[in-house]
Amino acid sequence: MTPIAARQTGLSDRTRHGRATNAVAELFRSKLSVPNIYLDPKLATPQIDLLAVDKAGSGDLHGVEVKIPNHFASSLPNLRANVARLKVWPAHFRYLALPKSRAIENMLPKLQLFSPDGFGRIGILLVTEPESGLPQVEIAIPPERYRVPAEGVQKVDKFLAKTRPDIETRI
Repeated sequence: MTPIAARQTGLSDRTRHGRATNAVAELFRSKLSVPNIYLDPKLATPQIDLLAVDKAGSGDLHGVEVKIPNHFASSLPNLRANVARLKVWPAHFRYLALPKSRAIENMLPKLQLFSPDGFGRIGILLVTEPESGLPQVEIAIPPERYRVPAEGVQKVDKFLAKTRPDIETRI
């Protein structure tokens, strides 16, 4: 959906962002085993848009920053800044969700997605916003597992202990 199309359908930027975040949550709900998903978790700086915890809240941490709508800042310096923020987030798997466009796809090879220590790569999710229907998410670049320091996991564990997930798989 282009900015012009967004105005024609009456969807605000906030609504488009929320719909894209929900589409990413649905991807994780179908890909992970018994995930607990937290939307807009208030537990870390920099803030992420979605935290998925595998195995009913006791498994790997998946953190996602959603950058929709597509006029957010489709420039290489802005994308690099978003990648740099995610590299310090305490999650085993980290993702950046971007609008699918030729310009974004051309910039992806220019991003340094790997961790400096060689353990981990940020995954890239591309979101398509059709004129009608639900947003679609594809994994353009799969993530690789990051090494997460114990203090980072402890910080997330404290949040998980006192917060109910927004999307919970009941077993």
